[in-house]
Amino acid sequence: MTSAAKRVARDIKSEAGLAEWTSKIKAMQQQVDADEEAEQRSLEEEIAASRLARLRRSHVTGGRSRTRSLGPCK
Repeated sequence: MTSAAKRVARDIKSEAGLAEWTSKIKAMQQQVDADEEAEQRSLEEEIAASRLARLRRSHVTGGRSRTRSLGPCK
């Protein structure tokens, strides 16, 4: 095999390896994006549930503010 042929074969391998890495990186980024999106939805749902619970509590108490002593934080 001539040096030119070896160089072409090496370049083809390099491009295939680069394409494989590029594909893997894109797949990982898509997974990270999906995970972030799911976490964002989860946090938004948690906030909405907390607000709804607070609204229900204030409705039950007639809108009066109650202060409770919780003692030291644990």
